[in-house]
Amino acid sequence: MNERQLDADRVELVGEQTDLPGPGPMVDGPDAPGQLLDLARAAAGIGTFDWDLTTGTLHWDDRLLELFGLDATTFNRTIEGFNSRLHPEDLDRVTRLLQKAIDTCGDYEAEYRVLHTDGSLRWVAARGRALCDKAGITVRVLGAAWDVTARRDAQDRAEHAAARERLLNRIISELNGSLDGDEAVGRLAQLVVPVLADWCILTLVDDQELPVPVAGCGRPAPGTPTRTCARSPTPTPRAGSGRSPRTRSP
Repeated sequence: MNERQLDADRVELVGEQTDLPGPGPMVDGPDAPGQLLDLARAAAGIGTFDWDLTTGTLHWDDRLLELFGLDATTFNRTIEGFNSRLHPEDLDRVTRLLQKAIDTCGDYEAEYRVLHTDGSLRWVAARGRALCDKAGITVRVLGAAWDVTARRDAQDRAEHAAARERLLNRIISELNGSLDGDEAVGRLAQLVVPVLADWCILTLVDDQELPVPVAGCGRPAPGTPTRTCARSPTPTPRAGSGRSPRTRSP
């Protein structure tokens, strides 16, 4: 092999290398801002919606469909389809907030619970804005939504822990200030419901080591203004038994 042949081989090798695939399209040009926005939304798990009020069509992207446990074949692209996934206790509030944004051509902000067909529940936060035509009539509502279930669950746990602590402090204070045993156990049952349970029954052990219900209280029935509570005479505990009242909850 002479020098000329070696150089030719080198040139041919370089030519083969330049035919390798490049790194892919660059994020540049007029579409760059849109591409970057799409990347940011995907990274944050944010879904988007576009409600056309002139046609009634509600457009959701894939991420928002996923948040609601739906897909392009199961979502009918109407506000009724959205409402059907809301927790019944949140529906009226969310509807009022949306209507206010439409009436004032203003902003929309809400947090609500979404019910999936498998029985699971997700918390979703949404922000949006109503857009008006030249006549001042709202024609579209644009916005975004994202999953806040973890934050809401942590918030609920903190609130429940604080409520239990306040209850225990109140129980200790009231029991320490009472000299009547019957009144004390009856009051204890009332304090427990509904902070710790929907119902509570307190029992004491009598002189034959048998548990005897002495007080009970339950959450009010629908249409009933007060809790249902009852108290029986407190049995005389067995000397030295040291048994304490018991509570039961479902």
